[in-house]
Amino acid sequence: MTQKVINSDIDVLIDALRSLGGGAFLSETAKNLKTAINSVVSTSKPASVTLKLTIKPDQHESGQIVVFGQNGLNLPKEPVKTRFYVSNEMLPSRNAPEQLVFDFKK
Repeated sequence: MTQKVINSDIDVLIDALRSLGGGAFLSETAKNLKTAINSVVSTSKPASVTLKLTIKPDQHESGQIVVFGQNGLNLPKEPVKTRFYVSNEMLPSRNAPEQLVFDFKK
């Protein structure tokens, strides 16, 4: 079942987002959303996309405003990892303890 939202205010918002930076803001937002979704799928950890709109009065024209858009992306960090054996001295080692080493140089 598809829910339909019919409201002219939504159109105004989308038009404003589409206008910021000649479409660059909305394009960047979509890219960030895709990146966040991909990160959540691959790590099973939460991510977030933040949109910030700052509205200021235009200092040069009375009755006009200037809208600034900013995107933020917060992705889960996948730690860098590798496996080690633990040596008899309780230190990480690339070789298994008690592993036989063959000397093929003879």
